[in-house]
Amino acid sequence: MKVALKMKFDIVKFLNDLGIGYKYLINGFIGAIVWSIYKKLRFIEALRQIIIGSLVAGYVTPMIAYGERIAPEYMAALSFIVGMLGMIILDTIYKWVKDKFFMFNKLRQLMKMEHDLKNKKKTPNP
Repeated sequence: MKVALKMKFDIVKFLNDLGIGYKYLINGFIGAIVWSIYKKLRFIEALRQIIIGSLVAGYVTPMIAYGERIAPEYMAALSFIVGMLGMIILDTIYKWVKDKFFMFNKLRQLMKMEHDLKNKKKTPNP
C-alpha cells in the first residue's frame, strides 16, 4: 500500500516539476472526453484529442486564471472548458500549419517544373 501511495506522490511531483497542474490535467481530460464523445470521433482521433486537451488544460489553466484573476473555486470549471477548447484550438492550428506546408510543397514543385521547362528551352535540340 505504501508503494502505491509513494508512486502516486511521485507522479504528482513529476507533473508539478513539468509545470502541469495535475488537477487541471484531470479536469481537462474529462472535458476532452466529453467533447470527443460529442463529436463522435474515432478511437485514435479521440485518444489524440484527449491527450492534447488534457495537456493544454494542465499548462494553460493556471496562466488564464492568473491573467484573468479568476477565483480558485472556479478553476475546476475553467480547466474543464480549457480541456475542451484546447483540443479544438490546437487541432485547428495543426490543420492550418499542415495546409500551409502542403501549399508550400506544391509551390516548390511548381517552381521546379518552371525551372525545368526554362532549362529545356535553353538546351538546343540535337
